[in-house]
Amino acid sequence: MALSVDDVRFGSYENKTRLVLDLSERADFRLFMLESPYRMVIDLPDFDWRTGAISRPAASGVKNIRQGQLQPGISRIVLDMERPVGIEAAFVLPATSGKPDRLVVDFAPRAPTAFSQEKNKTYGSLSSDASPPPPPLQTAAVSGMALPDRKPSAPLPSAVRKPIIVIDAGHGGVDPGAVGANGVFEKHVTLAMARALKKELESTGRYQVFLTRDKDVYLRLHQRVAIARAKDADLFVSLHADSFFFTDTPTTEIYT
Repeated sequence: MALSVDDVRFGSYENKTRLVLDLSERADFRLFMLESPYRMVIDLPDFDWRTGAISRPAASGVKNIRQGQLQPGISRIVLDMERPVGIEAAFVLPATSGKPDRLVVDFAPRAPTAFSQEKNKTYGSLSSDASPPPPPLQTAAVSGMALPDRKPSAPLPSAVRKPIIVIDAGHGGVDPGAVGANGVFEKHVTLAMARALKKELESTGRYQVFLTRDKDVYLRLHQRVAIARAKDADLFVSLHADSFFFTDTPTTEIYT
């Protein structure tokens, strides 16, 4: 029987908030915190999301809840938080007396310094290694940002091997990356940049160019590297876009 998340609810207590997920069956989980922005992350085996409207008490500090597939075999729930919180407890209650299996998470506010000391702690026993490897990514027709007209360089002779470039659009899927001042997600900016750069490089006739992703999907770091190695890439270009609140300040960062 496939796992399903049938209900999500919160309970407010004097010094903590309790999150309860009703599950169709007992399941392993993995839970941890992220910052910039503050997020609580819960990974479960692939599930059907069957919960209806979710009531979030103001005291919980939860701004939004979203979910999606992380990788084949594992799905992710992300709680966007207004402030740093720490995990007090995380455990699974077995089904009993007409109640379903439940994942219970108790959390409470933390000072930023305390959060920094706790953020690397992981709860639960779900292993990402248990999932099957993802299928090879297929590149598709691309469209992206307008670029200045440029005369194509002379193509290399057909007997000469063209250098292979793999372009990696950062973030994707359940990982939006930075959020711009106007609300745009980094994952959408990097994908548009990757498509445009691929088109520009291919127009020269001098390179073979591949993308690690050509749609809004999440890839783990080792998957991105594996794609480049499988293509025998000569150059791997990772694209990211930081957020800055002063919209009139143009900046560029390059790491080599």
